[in-house]
Amino acid sequence: MIMKKIVKLIFVTALIALTATNVSAQEKKFHFGVKAGVNFSTVNLEKKDYKDNLGYQAGIALQYDLPSWLSVDSGLLFHIKGVEDTEYGRTQGLGYIEVPLNLQFGPKFYNDNIRVFVQAGPYLGYAISKDIKGKETKNSDGSKTRESFDWKNINRFEYGASVGLGVKLFAFQISADYNWNFGSVANASSTVENFPKCFSNANFSGFSLNLAVIF
Repeated sequence: MIMKKIVKLIFVTALIALTATNVSAQEKKFHFGVKAGVNFSTVNLEKKDYKDNLGYQAGIALQYDLPSWLSVDSGLLFHIKGVEDTEYGRTQGLGYIEVPLNLQFGPKFYNDNIRVFVQAGPYLGYAISKDIKGKETKNSDGSKTRESFDWKNINRFEYGASVGLGVKLFAFQISADYNWNFGSVANASSTVENFPKCFSNANFSGFSLNLAVIF
């Protein structure tokens, strides 16, 4: 259901953006479009039981041009982050609604259609979906059930910062970033006994790679 709403949102945004292409780049300061990519998030890499996991993000992109090669890059993303937990033999993950706010700096060429830039800034997020479960047990009737963890054990708010670089080629923009998450996945009241150990005093940080279509 959530993914269907996101796909509809991206589709509507793309249609709106296409109607604005008749305005030249020199006259426009505000730009919008769609963005999608992958991420490699991790928690507690020093523990061999836990490995990096491939996630994804998708949503809308917003940009505003400032003087002196500067611009503000923001948007609204649905961001899936997780870690491969060999202790429980599964991937543990959360889905966030995120709002990044990056300041970009870089020269523009060929009537502003080509640009190389660096970017950095904070981001905020709120978890709206979860797939975090524990040990699997076998019932007397032969069926299997897996321990599930409640939202009360999870810190749904996240905050952090990212730094990266990118290139813009006409309407296409490719960026690569490293993200630091400063919060903790588990609530302070959570203990190792009622939450996977990989989330003890840990959070999701890692690399992300995005492709955006900006109009």
